[in-house]
Amino acid sequence: LSILPRSGGALGFTYTPPTNEDRYLLFVDELRGRLVTFLGGRAAEEVVYSGRVSTGALDDIQRATDIAYKAVAEYGLNHTIGPVSLATLSGGGIHESSGSIPWGRDQGHLVNLVQREVIALLQSALDAKKKRK
Repeated sequence: LSILPRSGGALGFTYTPPTNEDRYLLFVDELRGRLVTFLGGRAAEEVVYSGRVSTGALDDIQRATDIAYKAVAEYGLNHTIGPVSLATLSGGGIHESSGSIPWGRDQGHLVNLVQREVIALLQSALDAKKKRK
């Protein structure tokens, strides 16, 4: 992992080589490992530049956020929310069989909870990376 520019194009990037490990089945520790890897550039900036950060880690942060969101809201891997996939929440539809709105009146609360849990997961991965230096 490097944050040093190697060419005239990208200022630095996180490269994860494709392997036969790129599969549909991932364990919680593997997802956390990917988050720590993607946030490595941001963590390095904070350490090297005494807390100052740049916009250079945008793509890695977007990728990490996508993984964290899926872990929390789709894969049911969050202890606070539990083993539930909230995919129907984003659809906002109505169950055809019962005519009820998925998740009832708690949708706003669940959206806020998902946001808090995603942010906490990302912050935890960033803190873990900074400790490893």
